[in-house]
Amino acid sequence: ETITVSGAGAELINTLTPSVTATMNVEQIAVIPTPTRNALNAVTFMVGVNTTGGMRGSTINGLPESFLNVTLDGVSNNDTFNKNTDGFFSPVRPRQDAVEAVTVTTAVGGAEVGGHGGATINFVTRSGTNRFTGSAYEYFRDKSLNSNYYFNEINQQPKNDVRVNQYGLRQGGPIVRNKAFFFGHFEAVRNPND
Repeated sequence: ETITVSGAGAELINTLTPSVTATMNVEQIAVIPTPTRNALNAVTFMVGVNTTGGMRGSTINGLPESFLNVTLDGVSNNDTFNKNTDGFFSPVRPRQDAVEAVTVTTAVGGAEVGGHGGATINFVTRSGTNRFTGSAYEYFRDKSLNSNYYFNEINQQPKNDVRVNQYGLRQGGPIVRNKAFFFGHFEAVRNPND
């Protein structure tokens, strides 16, 4: 007779793969304060990401921008023209409400992350389920609602003229229960400052 005792919790050390990964799910992405609804902004808060200026100038573990691979549902989402100077740039910008999770792999990425680059950012988009879910949102900023910047007050300057109207909606659900599903997302940005 043999008795095996094992802990109920997850392993502290992953002995199956040498990959170093960090994943943020949809709930974590939703609560991170980001200046825009671009999901790439959420990545700048992950361990190993160095952001000295803007998001697009970020690096991972000090690697050059050309070592970074951005994928969307496993498909490469890189712009090879800007690859050397703009690591966090992607032609298709994943929007916050359309992303289910984001995983950053910083060491020994396997075939599941494309096998390219020293670091990989993989976005997984939402999909429909057997339950209808959705949301609608609007972010509105106008000069009349903004407070004045501290240094503008000291220098007796007027408020900054910042106006943004960003709105969207998402909907997902079943087409045929347990067989076919749908998901749709729409977002628009009106920025009269440009």
